[in-house]
Amino acid sequence: MSTNGFGTEYTKTTTKSFDVKSGVLLDIKSEFGDIKAYNWDKKKISIEAIVTVEASTQSKADDRFERIRLKIDGTKDLVSIISSIESGFFGKNNNNISIDFIIYYPSDSRLKLNMEFGSAFFEDIEGATDVDIEYGNFNANNLINSNNQIEISFGRFQVSKITKANIEIDYGGCEIEEANTLDLHTSFSGNVNIEKVDNLTLKSAYDKLSIGEAKNIVGRIEFTGFRLDYLENSIKMKSAYGSFKVYSIAPDFELIDLNSEFCSLKLYVD
Repeated sequence: MSTNGFGTEYTKTTTKSFDVKSGVLLDIKSEFGDIKAYNWDKKKISIEAIVTVEASTQSKADDRFERIRLKIDGTKDLVSIISSIESGFFGKNNNNISIDFIIYYPSDSRLKLNMEFGSAFFEDIEGATDVDIEYGNFNANNLINSNNQIEISFGRFQVSKITKANIEIDYGGCEIEEANTLDLHTSFSGNVNIEKVDNLTLKSAYDKLSIGEAKNIVGRIEFTGFRLDYLENSIKMKSAYGSFKVYSIAPDFELIDLNSEFCSLKLYVD
């Protein structure tokens, strides 16, 4: 229990762990809280849930705890976390609530994550991922599988290395250090940055998009500022009402096919 200028914070902690098989599915549905998830070498998933409420008295805190739904179940094949807050509770006074998780998991797990009003950090994930976040961010070290589905609205996606993914980001941002194959759809996103990608299929509208190095790009941009520092092999792009700049192109490139409408173009061949 702690006190701040607006009331007293009360916490409840729940801890569970489950023995699991390789390729276990970690299925999380979370509202109003953050997730921090770390790798370990055990064939076990450990979950610590920390529920924090703000209230003026213990009895009011207990009432708030009663309005929180937390369910953690597990088998060797599936570990499930569901957290939510009673419908209609928000809008009342002094109802600050967070439901946070600290998770330890084997890297060969699969992940299905559905979040609202919260952010998540994961280390390496070798299994397939299916991530859907609204009003929050998703940050991962390495997504190694070739089956990654990422959808984020009003938040940011950040990853060090990703093998293959379908990514959709609306009203947010993206930071990718290295990728093999991406199918990327973005709109109304202030900063979309990719340091290095082999193969990119792109659909962008009303974005600011910057790529360091790419082998092959195909796509369409509208009302987007597009910058590519180095093109190795090919680009086929339609662009309208924006800017398109490629600052360096390999002399032995294979294809440049650009269809531009009301868009400024700048290209430089080495």
